[in-house]
Amino acid sequence: MSVAVADLDAAADLYQRTLGLRAGGTDALAALGARRRTFTTDRFAVRLFGADGPGWIAERLRAAGEGIFEVTLATTGDSLVIPADAAEGARIAIVSDDQP
Repeated sequence: MSVAVADLDAAADLYQRTLGLRAGGTDALAALGARRRTFTTDRFAVRLFGADGPGWIAERLRAAGEGIFEVTLATTGDSLVIPADAAEGARIAIVSDDQP
């Protein structure tokens, strides 16, 4: 699950304190104008994206505010992507277990 947040550091702290998740490092994603912090468990991953200048994440936050913008599910069959405009604003990706 990918979540756009206004303040990446504050959101990461909240996820750690309230959900008990441990975050990995922070990645800079220049193409999105964002920084990303990922929380993983054996069963799922949560990726927080905060704006780091102009770009897609800043536009997403301005247009829709904070919230989930992508959900990725695994399948053993063919991959499928449901665009955000057909899924209430959150892109849904169903990916094959064989894909990285």
